[in-house]
Amino acid sequence: MLTSPHAHLASRTPGLMDRLLQRRDDVLDGWRRGLGPDAALLRRSGDGSDPMLHVVDALLADLERSTGDPMIAPETVFAAAVHGSTRRLQAIGMDVVLHEFDVLRHAMNAVLRAISPTPAPPELVARLDFVVTTASLASLRGYHRDEFDALGQWPSTLNDLLRAEDPWKDVRDTPARPQLSP
Repeated sequence: MLTSPHAHLASRTPGLMDRLLQRRDDVLDGWRRGLGPDAALLRRSGDGSDPMLHVVDALLADLERSTGDPMIAPETVFAAAVHGSTRRLQAIGMDVVLHEFDVLRHAMNAVLRAISPTPAPPELVARLDFVVTTASLASLRGYHRDEFDALGQWPSTLNDLLRAEDPWKDVRDTPARPQLSP
């Protein structure tokens, strides 16, 4: 069985991942508050089930995965692609879709800071950044699914995201500091 490159986070921060998962509703509340006026627009356009709920659940599950390949779980990519397709059907602008993911990143980091007795491990912060960034790309691709389908590129555009490597996978607690010359 493969081990996630982030599996060591659980041992370094006992309970932190569990507390983050338990605070899902706080993440969603922070996301809704952070949307400002866009929150009302999204409520008016929806049918009661917001696709961002599925994205958040997939992102949190992604952080718990025990395998390191692929770097992002297919469920996260697919939930985000459905999010984008849904927002387009709802006639929500791409600017709002991008704003949603920016706010989600801030909401997740705010909850992480609130539950961590010390600064969160840089690996976890970097991992959150990677999964939210990749999910936002999947959402934008879902938003333009019709165009990708017309070009025959829909499956390959998602496969590209599934093969994306986390650029922060080797981040460490303390970055090397350059030596100053006298």
